[in-house]
Amino acid sequence: MKRWGFSMMVRLRKLAEKAFIDLNLDRLRNNIPIERKSAIVGYKRAGFKEIEIIDGNCILELSKDDYLNFGKLP
Repeated sequence: MKRWGFSMMVRLRKLAEKAFIDLNLDRLRNNIPIERKSAIVGYKRAGFKEIEIIDGNCILELSKDDYLNFGKLP
């Protein structure tokens, strides 16, 4: 049995690495229809934060600082 949620998280983390390390971006943002609950959960597991809900879309964002501190204990 494949772990689709984990696989999605790994892919999102690789995308973030490319964006923040190679391209030196400050943040990633994505709009996901609120009906796609599993996609939203996957993004949150990868470190994205829910910014707001507009017109039936969940706006998720990952900053470079959040990416670099992901998984570290306070």
